[in-house]
Amino acid sequence: MKDLNPMMDEIITIEEYPANLNIVHMLGKRMFLVAARDFVCIGYVTMNSSTGCIEKIGASVEDSRCPPSSKFIRGEIKISGLRLKPNSDGGSDILVLSMSDPKGSIPGFLKSGASKKQPERIETALKAYYKKIGKE
Repeated sequence: MKDLNPMMDEIITIEEYPANLNIVHMLGKRMFLVAARDFVCIGYVTMNSSTGCIEKIGASVEDSRCPPSSKFIRGEIKISGLRLKPNSDGGSDILVLSMSDPKGSIPGFLKSGASKKQPERIETALKAYYKKIGKE
């Protein structure tokens, strides 16, 4: 999972539930002069075997097993989604939805730059992941 999000240093599964539902604690990397963020999220993943479409949706939750730490600023993911749909070219169409509040102080130019680069980072991470598992 960490391979798919290059901005995270570690992603810890807190609990897995039936039907592809889980709670994870994501520990972000420190960026430039900006403190590292962490997020506690619940997520659901589904795959449609007839279309090959993979969808993931998630949002922040509070969980007593992941109390805030002085090492991180606790951010909030209001909603996030990822949809990978095979296309006729043999690749995948990627749809990403994300609305989050990183909390704390982050200079506007860094927020803007990170938002603009996120789709490219996801594409790069997916290509590296597929290469790693032998599905280039």
